[in-house]
Amino acid sequence: MVSFVGRLSEIRELRENVQQHKIVVIHGFKGVGKSSIARELCRQIQQPYYWNDLRNINTADGVLQHLLSNFTQEAAVLEDKRALLTIVCENIASQGCDLVVIFDNAEDVIKGEDSAFFVEIILSLSHLINTNILVTTNVMLPFHPDKICDFILRELCFKDSYDLLKSVCPTLKDADKICAIVNLCEGIPLALVLAGGEIGFLDVDEVIYLLSHHRLKVLSSDCYSKDEQLEPVYKGFLDRLPTVLEDKLAVLNYIPGTFNKEEAISVLGVTEEGSEESMQIFADRHLIATVSEERYNIHGILRDCLNEYFKIKDIKGVRARFCRTFAVILKQIEKKTETKDYAEALSRVSVEYQNFRKLFTDVIHCTEDTYHVFIDLAATSFTGESILFTTMANYDMGIHFYEVCLRKAVEYKEELDEAKVLTGYGKVLTNIKGDYVRAEERFQRAMDIRRRYSKKRDYFMALLCQSYGWNLGCQGKFVQASRILEEAYEVERELKMHYEKLMLQTMQSLAIFYNMSGHTDKGEQHQKEVLKRRLHIIGTENHPIIGSIMNNMGILYEKKEDFAKAAYYYRKGLEIKEHTNAPIKAIVVSENNVARSLLEVNQYEEAIGLLRNSFERLKDFPDLFLDARSVLWETMGKALLKMNNPPEASAALRNAIAFRTRSSASDHTILGLVCIYAQNLLSMSQYEKAVTELLKGLRMRNSIIKIVPTNSSITLAYEKLLEAYFALERKDDMKSAFEAGKDEFLRLMKVYEDLKDFNKREEVLSHFKRFEQRYFEMIKHLQIHDPHECSHNDNLEYIFVVGCTLICVAVLLFYINRQMRK
Repeated sequence: MVSFVGRLSEIRELRENVQQHKIVVIHGFKGVGKSSIARELCRQIQQPYYWNDLRNINTADGVLQHLLSNFTQEAAVLEDKRALLTIVCENIASQGCDLVVIFDNAEDVIKGEDSAFFVEIILSLSHLINTNILVTTNVMLPFHPDKICDFILRELCFKDSYDLLKSVCPTLKDADKICAIVNLCEGIPLALVLAGGEIGFLDVDEVIYLLSHHRLKVLSSDCYSKDEQLEPVYKGFLDRLPTVLEDKLAVLNYIPGTFNKEEAISVLGVTEEGSEESMQIFADRHLIATVSEERYNIHGILRDCLNEYFKIKDIKGVRARFCRTFAVILKQIEKKTETKDYAEALSRVSVEYQNFRKLFTDVIHCTEDTYHVFIDLAATSFTGESILFTTMANYDMGIHFYEVCLRKAVEYKEELDEAKVLTGYGKVLTNIKGDYVRAEERFQRAMDIRRRYSKKRDYFMALLCQSYGWNLGCQGKFVQASRILEEAYEVERELKMHYEKLMLQTMQSLAIFYNMSGHTDKGEQHQKEVLKRRLHIIGTENHPIIGSIMNNMGILYEKKEDFAKAAYYYRKGLEIKEHTNAPIKAIVVSENNVARSLLEVNQYEEAIGLLRNSFERLKDFPDLFLDARSVLWETMGKALLKMNNPPEASAALRNAIAFRTRSSASDHTILGLVCIYAQNLLSMSQYEKAVTELLKGLRMRNSIIKIVPTNSSITLAYEKLLEAYFALERKDDMKSAFEAGKDEFLRLMKVYEDLKDFNKREEVLSHFKRFEQRYFEMIKHLQIHDPHECSHNDNLEYIFVVGCTLICVAVLLFYINRQMRK
């Protein structure tokens, strides 16, 4: 037999209760160790005790016969129960010493017809000066005199469970495996003893696997008596339930996590009065346990038995009630995330986590009755997108949810619903995965559908435009993004959504992309208006949304070249996000921006520390947040360049390019990254590799021009390419690079001319002159150092090139001056 382990605080409290009360009732979940702690208590108080095992005894006569056998030498045959009780009391009083009478496993008599007389028995015994009464049961007494002290025995704590398993199996050394078994036994001493007993016959990993997949079977081995097998103990416990309660408990078991009374009543689907009565019976019989002030749960091992032996009769109805119940709760939480109660909302998401997972996975059982519940979730679930789907397993669950919803919308031939689902799907791909290209495909499909219903300008049209515009802006397609966001803004104004979340998100997106594209006057106007409205709604700065706005204010001032102010807002945004436990990606974005501002003031070590902290945050999400990883690696590469560490800088920049390409292969900023990477390769004399990377990057030229006509990365790439060819002394390739670069400079000047931005056109012209001068210097240098290749024809060719170039420049200058006079 295993010696008693742990329960020090419980024993201490029980001893105090026994000293202060004549009757103590220990009650708790089946198999939790009530009998064991009663024996240990009796051992410690060192008084004579008389043990009465009342298992399967459900009448007062049976109880009295037990007492008679313990305290009288002769059998008494009397029909009057009270007369028998008097005889028992007289015999106990004559014992001449203090003693304890224990009634173990008293639940059957308490639930029977003689429960009132059983209470009378223990009260009568308690009137004896020399007697204390201890009762163990898994049900509450039906009525409760003041003299009776209740003691609820909970499951073993983790430490006591750990120690008990170690005492059963002292050779077990691997702490991780011990923890795994402890967690799977869920604080039930009998389960821990049985699991420990299997180790030796089976490998530890086999025991863990069997507990994970076949817990009831492995803890119900025929090697043990029926009383020591887990399955018969719990099945017998459940078999004593009336059929009506069996059905209701099976329905409650459909809720996989903890639940409150309102949730239970809603899923049970009966009258509130009837449901509350059932809940009270379940609590009194320890079929459900109180885990906090208002939350209940069903023990995991009891759930195993319910799943094995109890079937829900109206499973379709129960599923529908479950889905509607928790969809409503999710909506309520989402409303709170926009207020000062954000922390409370986040806490509720954590509490309801298992239930929400089941809500999203139950989409596989979608019927006409629940179709619109799931479509609505797919279209509007911000909580699912920003909180629930941010682990790898949950992300996969989210993608599966959207795929099934999409199939159902197609199956029911609901085109507008299909567009709603595609919108939600695109948002998850954009904001969680960071896969802008796949997301854009879904947004475009949704837009194609919505264009067929052009007169239907509703919330979902605005949501699609806002989501699609954000996606395009994240890819650097600022012109397209602004156009679609402006459409969203127009619909939202028509719907008078001035202080609603969607309109504020649209305004925020417009502000960011106006700022990023250089239109800081319009961006600042939107940004300050968003901040004003958000503060009005939330009522405090302590909210992740305000943290994000502060971060975006930093972007605004960085674009205005007020770097001190930008750094201040970046810092403030990060502080608010960390303080309010914002989503991981939001914190990482702010950490990256603070790191960038630190590089501006040469605080390299602190910047790298922040970046490493961000990578640490992302380590549990290896295939998510590709866009965030790219910017982190970019900043890391720049930091390492400033610290004069070219080899590690190269590795970081390679990672930045790789992640950005995976996130959005058409992102125009990729070429800018390639240029930084190529410059670093040139500094390490890796000229051929620089050429390869630049030529690969320049394949994006046409798509970049289409997306951002004013992008200057193309000219920069030709400059780096020219440097690489010069180092390799490849004059023909130099000439090709120069000509291509010249064409790009001329194109840029034409773009700014069309935009009537003559200052920028002058800047590009000056830049081109420097590029041209550098090319001529390179050519001259190569001719001086390689006279054998400087033939007469080469000189003629050189003169011809120079002459043609000078003519082109002269014509261009004439044209510019003429335009300026206009």
